[in-house]
Amino acid sequence: MLAFNKLVFDNTISGTAGTWYSPCVYDEVLGSADLIILMVHPMGVSGTSPTITCRLEHSADGRKWNQVNATAEINAQALVTDSAIGGTGVAETITPYLRFVRVKITLGGTSPSTRLKIYATGRVSGSARGALSALRSYGAQM
Repeated sequence: MLAFNKLVFDNTISGTAGTWYSPCVYDEVLGSADLIILMVHPMGVSGTSPTITCRLEHSADGRKWNQVNATAEINAQALVTDSAIGGTGVAETITPYLRFVRVKITLGGTSPSTRLKIYATGRVSGSARGALSALRSYGAQM
């Protein structure tokens, strides 16, 4: 069942030295889902071979964070202006997320820059098995 569909990041970012995160006001909302689907919408992309990586991290206390999966949900995907880049975040072990979840964002390439919007759709199934089923259904539709 759909729990939320939120714009969780809307900012202009540039460079490869920085790391950006979704604002903390969304941490509890993101943590309420069994399955999180991310959609990245880059605009005004510049740089040489720019890429983006978006990784879900979770925390029990909102201060100490751990990655959810070994591989980022959106892993070094090419940034193209006005494209839609999607990724699904579900714990590989189908273990529920901790209370707080955030999106960690990094850019790659040479002098990358973009205006970036990230939308998160959360689904609640009531069980880990339901989340896995929803993930498989989502993958079949892509």
